Formats: sequence, C-alpha cells, structure tokens
Amino acid sequence: MSKTLSSLAFLRVNWDHYKKDFVENFVPLAALLMSRRNYDAIDPKTLCQDFRDEYGLLIPQYAMMTILTRAKNRGLIERRAGIFKPSLKQINLAKFSKHAEDQVREYNKLIAEFVRFCKDVYEKTLDSESADHALLSVIDKRSLDILSGAFEPSNREQYEAVRSGGVLPAAQSPKQNRYLAQSFICQVFHSEPGLASFLINVVLGHTLASALIYSDIDKYKTKLKRVCFYFDTRFLLRVLGTEGDDRQSACVELLELLRGQGARLHVFQHTYDEMQNILYNCLDKLAPTRYDPYRAGPTLRYFMHNDYKESDVETIIVRSASLLSEHRIDIVDTPDPLLNRRYQIDEPDLEQRIIAIYQSGDPYFDASSKKDSMIRDIKSITAVHMLRAGTKPRTLAEAGHIFVTTNSGLVRANREMESNINGSRYAIPVCLTDVFVGTLAWLHAPAKASEINQRTLIADCYAAIEPDDQLIALFVKEIERLKQCDGIGQEEYYHLRTSRAAMNLLADKTLGDPDQFTAKTAEEIREDIIKSATKRTLQLVERERLEHEKTREELKNTFVEKERLLKRADFLAHRASVRVSGSLYLLLVVFVTVGLVGSVPGLNLGQHFSRPFLWACYGIAVILGVLSVAMGFNIGRFRDSTHTWLRAKIQAFLTKPPR
Repeated sequence: MSKTLSSLAFLRVNWDHYKKDFVENFVPLAALLMSRRNYDAIDPKTLCQDFRDEYGLLIPQYAMMTILTRAKNRGLIERRAGIFKPSLKQINLAKFSKHAEDQVREYNKLIAEFVRFCKDVYEKTLDSESADHALLSVIDKRSLDILSGAFEPSNREQYEAVRSGGVLPAAQSPKQNRYLAQSFICQVFHSEPGLASFLINVVLGHTLASALIYSDIDKYKTKLKRVCFYFDTRFLLRVLGTEGDDRQSACVELLELLRGQGARLHVFQHTYDEMQNILYNCLDKLAPTRYDPYRAGPTLRYFMHNDYKESDVETIIVRSASLLSEHRIDIVDTPDPLLNRRYQIDEPDLEQRIIAIYQSGDPYFDASSKKDSMIRDIKSITAVHMLRAGTKPRTLAEAGHIFVTTNSGLVRANREMESNINGSRYAIPVCLTDVFVGTLAWLHAPAKASEINQRTLIADCYAAIEPDDQLIALFVKEIERLKQCDGIGQEEYYHLRTSRAAMNLLADKTLGDPDQFTAKTAEEIREDIIKSATKRTLQLVERERLEHEKTREELKNTFVEKERLLKRADFLAHRASVRVSGSLYLLLVVFVTVGLVGSVPGLNLGQHFSRPFLWACYGIAVILGVLSVAMGFNIGRFRDSTHTWLRAKIQAFLTKPPR
C-alpha cells in the first residue's frame, strides 16, 4: 500500500494544528520515523531514504537538514559533535501518531470507494495499488505549476529535485486509470463531503510538501504591497467565466487575495487585445456549420457545449473591460521597446526554448499555428523585463513586476533563458504560474486555502475528462467518413460535431484514451444519442439532473453560509473600528480646538478647565501642528488609517479558525 496520499493529508493536519511555517509540518513525520526506526544516530542521507520508504515522499537532503534543525529546536533530537541523536522520551511525549492513524483510515476509505466507483459506473476492476497510483498521478499534475519558481539551473540540487518531479514518487498510471480517477474526484465533490475533505487535505499537503523543495523560499515570503502583477490571456478568460464557474471562482478569489495583500493588478494592452480577438473569433465560429471541434480552443468549446448564443458572447465582449475593472484589473500600455533597447531580451532565443519545451510535453504541438500566441507571451515577458530595468531582485517586493501565466512551460523556458543570460541564482523570475502565485497568496492567508484549492481541483478534473485534441481528431475524421458514405444526415452530422453529450460519450467510452477509439466508437455514440431521445430516458436524465441540482444547491448553501459569516465578521469589524477611530478623532479635535482657542490673547479658559488639561491641549496642538508642517499629518487621514488597521485586526481575530 502506498503511503503518499495519507502522508500528504497528515501534513495538512499538521498545518492546521501548529499554524507555523511549512517546515514545521514535517517535524512530526520525522519524529514518528525516528521512534519507529529507533536510530542510535541520525544520518540525513539514510533518513531521506527511510522517509521515502515510510511516507512515500522524496525529500532532498538539504531540505532534510532544515527539518532536523527544526526538530532540534523543539527538543526532539540532540546534536552532539555534529551528530544528530533522537530524544525518544520527548518524541513519545509528543504523541504524534493519532493524527497519522486517522489519515490512514481516511485513505483506506477513499481507495475502497474509488475501486467501487470504477466497478459500478464503468465496469472496470482496479486493485488498490492501481487505484492509488491513478489518484496520485492526478495530484502530481500540479507539481510543475507549484514548483515554477524553482526552475533555477544554477542551483543544481534544487533544480534536479524539480526535474525529478518534486516530492512525489513516480506514479506510472495508464491514461484510462487517470480518467477514472478524475471522474471519481468530480463525483466525490458533489456527493461525498467527507472524502472531499480528505482530498483537499491531500492537495494542500502536496503544496506544503512542494514548498520544501525551495532552498530559498524566504525570498518569496514578503508583503505584496505595490507589487504589480500582469495576467495572461488564458487567466483573464477564466476570470470572465469562459471555462466554467469553478475555474472562474478560483481565479477571482486569487485576485481578491492579491488585492487584500496590497498587490496591483494589471493586463497589458496587447494581452487585452488578444483576449478580445479570441472572443470575436468564437463569435464568428459559434454556428454549427462553422464550428470545428478539433481546431477549437477551450473557450469556444465551452461556449458550444453550454449552448451559448451569439448574444451571450456579444455581452461578454461588450462587458469584458468593465468586468476586469470590477476586479480592479487595470489595462496598461505595453512599454515601447524602441525606448528601452538596453533591456531588450533575446526574443528568438526565448521562442526556441518555448517551442522545445512545448514539443517535449506534446509531440503533436504545432509551432506554426501557435506562433501569434507565443509572440504575445514573449512580448509580455519582454515588457516586464523592461519595467524591471535590468535589476536582479532578491525578493518579490524588490521585483515590483511579475507576469502571471497559466502555462508552466512558458515559465520554465523564461527561467532557463534568464539563468543563461545572467546566471542569477537568487533573482525572482519575471514569469510565474498562477498556481505558484496563488500558493504564495494563501500561505499568507490560509483561511482561503481550502476553498481555492477545492475549486481549482474540480475545474482541473472536469477539464481533464474532456476529450483531448487527438481523440477529437479521430472522432471528427470518423463522422466525416460516415457523412461521405451517407451513413448520417447533415443535421445529425452537425449534432455529433457540436453536442456536449457526444463529447461526454466519446470520453466515457474511450476513458479519454485515443488508443481505445475504433470505427465502432462513433456508431456507438450515435446509437446512444438516439436512444437518449426516448421519453423514458429523458425522464431519467431529468430526475438525475434535479438530484444533481439539489446537490449543487446544498453545496452552494454551504458556501453561502461561509460567505455570510465572513460578511458578518466584516460588518462587526467595520462597526467597531469606526466607533474607536471616530472616538479618537473627536478627542483629537477637542484637544486641538481647546489648545488653539486657549492660545488666543484675552481668553481665559482657566476658569472652565483645569490647568493640567489646558497644558495637555496646548501640547497636543503644538505636536500635531509640527507633524502637519513637517510630515503632512492630517487628523482625518489618521482616523481613516486607524479605522483600516483596526478593521483588519478585528476581522482577522473574528475569522481566525479554532485550534
């Protein structure tokens, strides 16, 4: 039995329990391992191997030394003459094992439910090991995005850890099994809240474990105030809702997190123009006679499969600028390369690196058809390089400008180019993935972690169970053949090309694997669609839809209640901070007024106020006057800043999760 998934969930439990940095989450795992292995002395290299055997996690040696140092600080181990020795008495007193056992039980339940799901829904038999590998491979897909900031070829040990896949062991799983796992995860989040909670623990644990790969994570631990983030086209389209509600919600919550931490959100004009061009192209191809499912991008496919009308797309186009403005994303001009030639990068070199990385991950990648998109991405990267004006920032705050993309391959290509140019090991890269930026944001605000990661995981799994380009190409080719042979009519031909039901059946019948597609597959899909037109089937579909809507409504109510509590906390924080800051403001006004009036010759306020009070008023008036002249101090601004500070502190206290 693999222990990786339960170990990842245990890390999340530790995060909630200790509420410290990500290194602290590994200390209980290391302590349990020392207790079970009963070491006389601790060799970091041996401990890394035993960690893999015991927990299924690949921890680099430099990271293990950090964990051991933290364990020493907690008194769980001692260091004598450079040798680590476990303090078993302190380890046993800590009682780490109970939470670990709880996660193992949840893991066993998850695997059993997954095996049952495969049998009942798809009539496929999976053993426990295959089920584990399938789920682990789904979780591991996020590794490259999370580790996008660690692509530093000059830092050899860290770079090799990233290239080998991060902290998770290689989980080879057939494409069909991964499809089953992704379909199961979608089902779990709609009907199994207990298992869904465990899965979220696993995802968050994976993120925490991946953070350990960074040998210099502290450079990312900084306030984001005044840091400018520039988003790519795909991210903005998701914000507009063109890839589903879950994806949109995850992106919007990331924007809110960044804004809440003082970041500035932007989009380059050329990126906005590209987004508009994509939407206009969708508008042009929305008619069934002009729609080609093989060449369609994710936005057009979403529109077609969700029955969008031309008026719906036109509304999105017209409102796109205002929708971005609602999320405080400003459209900014792209720096003129002719005015900043000294900071110009080698764009042809970057393009070749991008193509090489894309082709290594997708043998079917067509560079010529993606030329315009690559040029715009390169233009964005060049723009940020120019805005940085040749600096090599060591922290996010120093960086000032970051290009955020949904494409981890683009991040890697840019990082390799940067390393080749200046060999800067510690400089913050110009380009980071949205997943990595989101990870940084929720590490600063862990209360939002579960919600963001849940919606991202659901959206990723729904996207993954859509037929890929290769499978769609096979299907389109086959229905073209049927049409030429008069096997299907014109109306049925267009329905098979554009129908969401046809795409869902295509994915289910092949389990997302193009190798499982045969000439019979298209015929079977056609027959199933015809059968689904019967009244009995329609009634069944309607009943299932209502049940699904009920489940979605229950989930929605859960989220609504959470939002209600957050709004209530915000209301209370606002009211209290207004009263306190307002009271301070009135006191200062009274002091200043009495001080100023009392300084007027001929007025004797001594008969109305005590001498100490008058001297206090004079003193405060003088101090505030000096501050106003020297520093631009203003009582009104002082009240506003006090209100903002108090509101944030009170809200953080009210929303702080219970221990």
